[in-house]
Amino acid sequence: MRDSLIVAADVGGTKTDVALYRCGAVLQLLRHQRYASADYAGVEDVLASFLDGEVVAAGACAAAGPVRDGVIETTNLPWTISAERLAQLLGGARVILLNDLEAAAAGMIGLPVDALHPLKAGRAVDGNRAVLSPGTGLGQALLFWDGAAHRVLASEGGHVGFAPRDEQQIELLRFLQDRYPQVSYEHVLSGRGLADVFDFVTAVLGIDAAESSAARDGDRAAAIGAAAVDGRCAASRYSVELFARVLAARAGDLALSVLARGGVYVGGGMVPKLLPVIAAAGFEECFVGRGPFGDLLAEIPVYAVLEEKVALLGAAGAAADALADASYLDDSKAPC
Repeated sequence: MRDSLIVAADVGGTKTDVALYRCGAVLQLLRHQRYASADYAGVEDVLASFLDGEVVAAGACAAAGPVRDGVIETTNLPWTISAERLAQLLGGARVILLNDLEAAAAGMIGLPVDALHPLKAGRAVDGNRAVLSPGTGLGQALLFWDGAAHRVLASEGGHVGFAPRDEQQIELLRFLQDRYPQVSYEHVLSGRGLADVFDFVTAVLGIDAAESSAARDGDRAAAIGAAAVDGRCAASRYSVELFARVLAARAGDLALSVLARGGVYVGGGMVPKLLPVIAAAGFEECFVGRGPFGDLLAEIPVYAVLEEKVALLGAAGAAADALADASYLDDSKAPC
């Protein structure tokens, strides 16, 4: 349905991004706004504020957590997102709910080269792609190659148990077991995880911390990351390097699990800001180093995704596809 308006939302534990698009030959971004998630009781309030009565033909909402019977109980917010309630809010518009990494993976399919930064060189072939995204939590998704196109498969793999790779990481696991009943990869590879890694580095390894990065209030992960990149805090630098080694190992495990010969894509807001440290932390060695399958992993490229709105792009594409399917028009095979 060409020239219709669609709204897309990407709900995160820290922020919620909302965008309005026009459906034409391509999706045209009309406006975008970012909201502090904690300032709102639910996504309905965010959308009502953003749209302010504007009429849309379809909407899509991506959030951390599995979609069950048209509902998402968000992982990092006390929100319940209902497709039925959102459709009522939008005046009966078609509404699609997606896991946040499902949306991000969909948005990554057509990203231009300048939206990607190579973390590890390789030779991508037509095949599965793996996606993982450290942020408020740790998201994962799979782009399954069906022989002609990629299909998105949602995952909650960020919550699988953390598997240490060496004696130091075993110590880290023991440290985290005193804080959490079950230690998952999200307890390391997330904003909260980086703060916990920092606590381990200072309390157990005894590495000195600068006062600014050791602060207990505010966004600790951002402070630790900034202090690591500009080199003013040894503990912050070591914490990000340890974070990067665990990230590389998890990316390698995921690549093996799904045979991601099409590449591994690392999204989220954390990694682009930490690139100078991650690149120097032995990322490639930790990704490849696993015995007889090192040669296979050496062929797989790993990219950091620089496009911040990738989940919005994926959600908007899902809304556009849903609108086309619902229109029953002659041009229903078109994007809108």
